[in-house]
Amino acid sequence: LADGRLDLVLGFGPDFHPPHPDFKCQVLVEDELVCVFAKAAAPAEARLSLQGFLERRHVFPTPWTSDTNMIDGWLARQGHKRQFVAQTNSYGAALKMIADSPLVVTMPRRIHRLLASADAFASREAPHGLPGFNLYMQWGDPGSANQWLREQIVKACADGGLI
Repeated sequence: LADGRLDLVLGFGPDFHPPHPDFKCQVLVEDELVCVFAKAAAPAEARLSLQGFLERRHVFPTPWTSDTNMIDGWLARQGHKRQFVAQTNSYGAALKMIADSPLVVTMPRRIHRLLASADAFASREAPHGLPGFNLYMQWGDPGSANQWLREQIVKACADGGLI
């Protein structure tokens, strides 16, 4: 954006990829993270303590080749690390992996509601302090083509019930 090679960027914030203060920004989606378990393996408490979160074995869903995400960055800043037993390329695959097991997957609440059947899975609130996230778009040049593109992105998010 700064050197004009890009007209628009999408990023995950507010902590993972903070928006640059010199550019215009619009949040498209806001969500929080929940811990999802096979129904039979869900803990009794409504919110996992940090200790309970760290004691569990985790499935890491990511379509990228990264070994960590914003959850791990938050944990590292506190001197902690999760125990991964597997990595999947999607939330759907992660849910299949934790079915009938004591494993946990941490995912956005919206995705949990869409993919995880209440008959098979239960969610618990993530440990206190684990930040939520947003998806935002950021731009510098308010030119007409850029404005049209931003409007289309906002419309797609609104039509999908995300905004």
